[in-house]
Amino acid sequence: MAAARKAKLNNVSLDLIYGLPGQTMDSWKATVEHALSLIPQHLSCYGLRVEEGTPLARRAAEGRSCPTTTSRQTCTSGPWAGWNGPATPV
Repeated sequence: MAAARKAKLNNVSLDLIYGLPGQTMDSWKATVEHALSLIPQHLSCYGLRVEEGTPLARRAAEGRSCPTTTSRQTCTSGPWAGWNGPATPV
Protein backbone atom coordinates (compact mmCIF):
# COMPACT_ATOMS: atom_id res chain seq x y z
CA MET A 1 0.00 0.00 0.00
CA ALA A 2 2.85 2.37 0.78
CA ALA A 3 4.24 1.91 -2.73
CA ALA A 4 0.80 2.48 -4.25
CA ARG A 5 0.32 5.65 -2.24
CA LYS A 6 3.83 6.85 -3.10
CA ALA A 7 3.02 6.29 -6.78
CA LYS A 8 -0.04 8.52 -6.20
CA LEU A 9 -2.53 5.76 -6.99
CA ASN A 10 -5.83 7.00 -5.60
CA ASN A 11 -8.01 3.95 -6.09
CA VAL A 12 -6.43 0.96 -4.37
CA SER A 13 -8.33 -2.29 -3.81
CA LEU A 14 -7.39 -5.34 -1.78
CA ASP A 15 -8.48 -8.96 -2.32
CA LEU A 16 -8.33 -11.37 0.62
CA ILE A 17 -8.81 -15.14 0.67
CA TYR A 18 -10.33 -16.94 3.65
CA GLY A 19 -10.53 -20.65 4.42
CA LEU A 20 -6.76 -21.13 4.15
CA PRO A 21 -5.13 -24.16 5.76
CA GLY A 22 -4.57 -23.45 9.45
CA GLN A 23 -6.50 -20.19 9.37
CA THR A 24 -8.58 -19.46 12.45
CA MET A 25 -11.37 -16.98 12.97
CA ASP A 26 -8.97 -14.92 15.09
CA SER A 27 -6.31 -14.84 12.37
CA TRP A 28 -8.94 -14.00 9.73
CA LYS A 29 -10.29 -11.19 11.88
CA ALA A 30 -6.76 -9.82 12.37
CA THR A 31 -6.16 -9.99 8.60
CA VAL A 32 -9.36 -8.08 7.80
CA GLU A 33 -8.69 -5.49 10.49
CA HIS A 34 -5.15 -4.97 9.17
CA ALA A 35 -6.42 -4.66 5.59
CA LEU A 36 -9.00 -2.07 6.68
CA SER A 37 -6.33 -0.14 8.60
CA LEU A 38 -4.57 0.40 5.25
CA ILE A 39 -7.65 2.34 4.12
CA PRO A 40 -8.22 0.78 0.69
CA GLN A 41 -11.07 2.12 -1.43
CA HIS A 42 -12.42 -1.39 -1.94
CA LEU A 43 -11.99 -4.71 -0.14
CA SER A 44 -13.09 -8.08 -1.54
CA CYS A 45 -13.08 -11.33 0.40
CA TYR A 46 -13.15 -14.70 -1.35
CA GLY A 47 -13.38 -18.22 0.03
CA LEU A 48 -10.62 -20.62 -0.91
CA ARG A 49 -11.92 -23.07 -3.48
CA VAL A 50 -10.09 -26.28 -4.26
CA GLU A 51 -10.31 -26.72 -8.04
CA GLU A 52 -10.04 -30.16 -9.62
CA GLY A 53 -6.73 -30.83 -11.38
CA THR A 54 -4.73 -28.26 -9.40
CA PRO A 55 -1.74 -28.93 -7.15
CA LEU A 56 -3.89 -28.00 -4.13
CA ALA A 57 -6.53 -30.55 -5.15
CA ARG A 58 -3.85 -33.25 -5.42
CA ARG A 59 -2.49 -32.34 -1.97
CA ALA A 60 -6.03 -32.32 -0.60
CA ALA A 61 -6.67 -35.80 -2.03
CA GLU A 62 -3.50 -36.96 -0.27
CA GLY A 63 -4.65 -35.34 2.98
CA ARG A 64 -1.98 -32.62 2.88
CA SER A 65 -2.33 -28.81 2.96
CA CYS A 66 -6.07 -28.81 2.64
CA PRO A 67 -8.53 -26.62 4.51
CA THR A 68 -10.46 -28.71 6.98
CA THR A 69 -14.23 -28.84 6.97
CA THR A 70 -14.21 -27.15 10.37
CA SER A 71 -12.00 -24.26 9.23
CA ARG A 72 -14.09 -23.78 6.09
CA GLN A 73 -17.32 -23.70 8.08
CA THR A 74 -15.83 -21.32 10.62
CA CYS A 75 -14.39 -19.00 8.00
CA THR A 76 -17.42 -18.99 5.73
CA SER A 77 -19.98 -18.40 8.46
CA GLY A 78 -18.21 -15.65 10.39
CA PRO A 79 -18.05 -11.90 9.96
CA TRP A 80 -17.08 -10.62 6.50
CA ALA A 81 -17.54 -14.05 4.90
CA GLY A 82 -18.07 -13.61 1.19
CA TRP A 83 -18.16 -9.84 1.55
CA ASN A 84 -17.36 -7.64 -1.41
CA GLY A 85 -17.84 -3.92 -1.17
CA PRO A 86 -16.48 -0.50 -0.30
CA ALA A 87 -13.90 -0.50 2.46
CA THR A 88 -15.10 2.86 3.75
CA PRO A 89 -18.61 4.07 4.57
CA VAL A 90 -20.47 5.65 1.67
